[in-house]
Amino acid sequence: MEVFTDCVDDIQGAVNFARRQGAKNIFLVGHSTGCQKSVYWAHKKKGRGVRGIILLAPLSDYSVALRDDKAGKLARARRVARALVRRGKKHELLPQSIWPHIDDAQRFLSLYAPESVEEMFTYAQPKKTPRIFRSVRVPMLAIFAGADEFGDRPAKEIVQWFERNNRSRAFKNGVIPNVQHGFRGAELRVVQEVRKFIKGRV
Repeated sequence: MEVFTDCVDDIQGAVNFARRQGAKNIFLVGHSTGCQKSVYWAHKKKGRGVRGIILLAPLSDYSVALRDDKAGKLARARRVARALVRRGKKHELLPQSIWPHIDDAQRFLSLYAPESVEEMFTYAQPKKTPRIFRSVRVPMLAIFAGADEFGDRPAKEIVQWFERNNRSRAFKNGVIPNVQHGFRGAELRVVQEVRKFIKGRV
């Protein structure tokens, strides 16, 4: 039942707290959905107060839902979710017969509707302009898992989309081969890449 757009207040509160504790160099690090949250915060707040954003396994939830939709259930679930929202029942769970995961109507639409603000990494929609992602000017590092089980295409193709569409003042990226979404077994490599990026920004 999470409301995605609430992440702006959540992240801003964390940034404010860190600054009150005397932190001078603040970076956002988001994994999976945390990537969309970090980018959305930077879009709304112009990235003020942070030196960079680190995206770990940034992927489109909509794209993987399309990949796995073999029987047309996705479109049917969207119709049901939109009807619930129209009736003022945005926090009602979708019936399990319609959608097997536990999502309320508004959360489902946030994750799996092509027009959602959360669908900002739009490589599954070639004609859609990723305005939110392109609005971010903060330096970014994006690290991709080479064998990400939630990718709908090879990691190098997703990387190419990020390279074409970012408007960051400084954009770095890398693919860690042979690891899945959680980077298990390659944690040290991730740390090394993150430390290198931070060192170049402070």
